[in-house]
Amino acid sequence: MWNDDRLNPKRAEQSLAGNAQMKLIWTQTVPRRLINTADGRDVTASTPLVYPYLDVATQTRNLGTVSIVRRDNGQLVKRILRNRASTTVRAPVISSRSAPAVQPKPVAATSQYVQVGTYNQQDSAQTVAKRIQRMGLPVRIGKYTRGGATYRMVIAGPFGSNINGVLSKLRASGYHNASLR
Repeated sequence: MWNDDRLNPKRAEQSLAGNAQMKLIWTQTVPRRLINTADGRDVTASTPLVYPYLDVATQTRNLGTVSIVRRDNGQLVKRILRNRASTTVRAPVISSRSAPAVQPKPVAATSQYVQVGTYNQQDSAQTVAKRIQRMGLPVRIGKYTRGGATYRMVIAGPFGSNINGVLSKLRASGYHNASLR
């Protein structure tokens, strides 16, 4: 016995009306004919149903009332009294399954290097470079002179697409002034 709702516990409960509805089927031919599968009779003219409906309640709710009228020549005809269009204005319904909002494409970083810091002492620059190297990142020390003073710039890189991740990693390691270069 399954306990995962595979079986309908009310599957044995039936009604005569439901049983009669299950025996009705529309043909695939044109014009459509309503056939009672129990005995194979064509009940199109004698049943107040129009295609594609198989039960009166659904047909009345969606389409309107159908009555069978006999013409003067004895022919049976279905007369449809359609439901009036609703005059109430419904609020627009926004689908939750609509296309996701278009995310802007991330701009490819043109930088390949991260400038970690600039130092005026060679020992300070060497210490920082070794710490970054122990983090598994490639590092270089550049040297430049400005106003008669010599500076050492510690640069990590080059990096490809993960440069923003490297920048975050360096800032989390205490190099808060690290920037893309």
